[in-house]
Amino acid sequence: MGVAALVLGILGLILLIIPVYVTQILGLCLGVVALILGIIGRKQASEEGKPTGMSTAGMVLGIIATALNALAFIACQLCINEVGNNMSQAIEQAQKANQDPKAKEATRKMLQKMQEALREAQKKGE
Repeated sequence: MGVAALVLGILGLILLIIPVYVTQILGLCLGVVALILGIIGRKQASEEGKPTGMSTAGMVLGIIATALNALAFIACQLCINEVGNNMSQAIEQAQKANQDPKAKEATRKMLQKMQEALREAQKKGE
């Protein structure tokens, strides 16, 4: 069980490097499993009089992987919430601007100019 704890702890730390939201969840799960297996492996090894180094290392890596992946997960969640809030504010501002007659007129004039420029570009291309 010590080897499994060590491998899972290492994988949990490796997944921390990949900056994807889902990998933090998987890394968090692997860290918890590594911690549990490290504790069980250490207990079994000490009862059998065998070395507990691998189990201890797996347990420590499990703790580190769990803590760091939890922090990364929280940071990702906060970032996603902030982006959502900013998008909501941008939509509200766009809706307010859309209700302003001056903004509507400016947008209409800009679209007309763009259409004219497109027509001229098409004529030159022919």
